[in-house]
Amino acid sequence: MMLLNLLVGLIAGLLVPRFERWLRDFSESVWLGGVPLSEKEFDMAALLVLLILASILLAILSVDSSAFLLSLGALFGLFGKRFWARVSMKESQ
Repeated sequence: MMLLNLLVGLIAGLLVPRFERWLRDFSESVWLGGVPLSEKEFDMAALLVLLILASILLAILSVDSSAFLLSLGALFGLFGKRFWARVSMKESQ
């Protein structure tokens, strides 16, 4: 079950860029109107909403949710490509 927390967090991290665009469009049309938010604030809001949805999904599946494992999975989902590129760059030198 711990692996499921990591996997759901990983998927949430991978979805952040796509969800951020949807959240921006939604907020401009319905939610915030003219309230200005920076790029970083939209990224953070997207990540937080996705992690909340992930924890709700795990609760529905009756899985004990771990904030640490969800966050760790999201970290690897969001930045995993960059980590992997950096590690593979060092190996090729």
